[in-house]
Formats: sequence, C-alpha cells, structure tokens
Amino acid sequence: MEAGVGQSLYSCKLGWYLAYSCNNCGNIIELDSAPPIPQDIRKAILEQSGYYQLTITDNRENRIKAAQCFYGLFNLSTSQALNLVKKVIAYNGVPGTDVEMEYIAKELKSYAVKYSINKIEKSKFYINFTEIPSIK
Repeated sequence: MEAGVGQSLYSCKLGWYLAYSCNNCGNIIELDSAPPIPQDIRKAILEQSGYYQLTITDNRENRIKAAQCFYGLFNLSTSQALNLVKKVIAYNGVPGTDVEMEYIAKELKSYAVKYSINKIEKSKFYINFTEIPSIK
C-alpha cells in the first residue's frame, strides 16, 4: 500500500487530502478535509512540494488593503488583521505550501494588494502560516 498527501482549493476553500492506493488490486481510497490540517500531513506536503513565501509590498495603501483582506479572509478583528500585516512585512513574508500561498494570493488580488510569491529554502523563514488563527 502507498499513501500520498496534498492540498487543493475547492470552491475557494483550502483543503487537504490523504490518498491510499493498493499495489496489488489498484483500489484507491481518498480522504478529503478542510482546515485544520494535521501538522504531520502539512510537514509531508512541505517536504514533497517545497516551501513558498508570500511577501506584501510595504507601503501605506498596500498595508491597509492587505489588512482589509486578512480581516475577511481569516475572520480576524481589525487589530489582529493589522498585526498580521505588520508581522508579514516585518519578517519579509509568510511561508507555507504553494496551495496556501495561492489561497491567500487569490484574495489579495481581489483587494488589489501588491505581493509576490517565491519558492524558498526551509531555513529562510521566521513566522509560520499556521500562526494565522483560522488556518490552525
């Protein structure tokens, strides 16, 4: 039996899956779920697909738009959203999987927030995507 893990976006919602396949008969069983993602599965996804970092351009207008985006996207209070934006900028981005970054980027685009996403080495980040309250 082999197992595989991954993440995907379903109707603009972040999800994850665990799939098992039998080498003898070819049958496949797939388990799908929404956040929170178990940390061992998230770690396996990161090891498999790599680490990506989303960086927000630091200017007043962009910070305000990003805070508005995070307020709605992660169901944060105004002060939590502003603090998250400050943290993302202070630490030069927030790391995660490619799908997590795509999830955030899709919403940032709708707010006209200037951002970038880059693949990074595991050792080059300071904060974790799971620090965002509704993703835990």
